[in-house]
Amino acid sequence: MKSMQIIPAVDIMDSRAVRLVKGVETEKKDYGDPVEASLRWARQGAKMIHIVDLDAALGKGDNKRIVQRIVKEVGVDVQVGGGVRNNGEAAELLDGGVSRVILGSLAFQDPEAVERLLSLYGEERIVVSLDHSEGMLKVRGWLIEAGVRVDEAFNRFTMLGVSRFLVTCIDRDGTLGSPDVTTVRELSTRARIMAAGGVGSLNDLKQLGEAGAEAAVVGKALYEGRFTLPQAMEAAES
Repeated sequence: MKSMQIIPAVDIMDSRAVRLVKGVETEKKDYGDPVEASLRWARQGAKMIHIVDLDAALGKGDNKRIVQRIVKEVGVDVQVGGGVRNNGEAAELLDGGVSRVILGSLAFQDPEAVERLLSLYGEERIVVSLDHSEGMLKVRGWLIEAGVRVDEAFNRFTMLGVSRFLVTCIDRDGTLGSPDVTTVRELSTRARIMAAGGVGSLNDLKQLGEAGAEAAVVGKALYEGRFTLPQAMEAAES
């Protein structure tokens, strides 16, 4: 089994690091300063931090200043998603030091924007997010049905040249129940898959690695102390 990268998640809402359950805002738990959280994961060995601006995703403002601080202060690669609505916003992030930008709603509304960004920045820096509930994709902060299945969208974007996807099972996100290993296994033979949603144990990470995931984005399990980041990294290498 190829070594799988562990990417700690820092979701930002109202200037705080939070975790939601299945994307429901009322199921929010506060984990403090997002810059401090990012620094903590970097000190523990993370090579990349996964940032989601939930306020931007939900159309309730943004946390750009905090994201900029994380990029400047943490000293490791950062990938950012949430509320990237046009090419200009994507370019601002990428030109500002973000390693990868994650495209959700924009990719579905304007596939040509994805092609332009791929042309300008290369496939290593562009990620398309496939956020799904029971196999059907959702956009705009998981509030709106996109009317397309995961496999259909995956085929569409791979044809455009996308080679890396973030696949999130909304029904499992924040539950600590178990990840969607089946979808990861189906897609990972044809593209690089970062898996998110449902990780609650070291065994979950091993299963994702065996399914072919390039990386696992882990949030609540780390914040709640189900395991440490070094333990997760060790499990992903075994």
